[in-house]
Amino acid sequence: MHGLTTSDLVWRPTADLHGLLRAAFTVIAGSAPDSPDRRAAFAAIKAIRRELARRGSQPHPRP
Repeated sequence: MHGLTTSDLVWRPTADLHGLLRAAFTVIAGSAPDSPDRRAAFAAIKAIRRELARRGSQPHPRP
């Protein structure tokens, strides 16, 4: 997972952010501890959650 900046996330629709969040969790589940991919995924999750909070969105979409 490549690094996501705040400016990358600001312009994405909320649905895309939820998809990126899911993808980041998938990377974490399939990566080795202390791997660069895992660290990047954790950083992405933090940035995505921050952007969702800024928008006042729920962290997990509800059906």
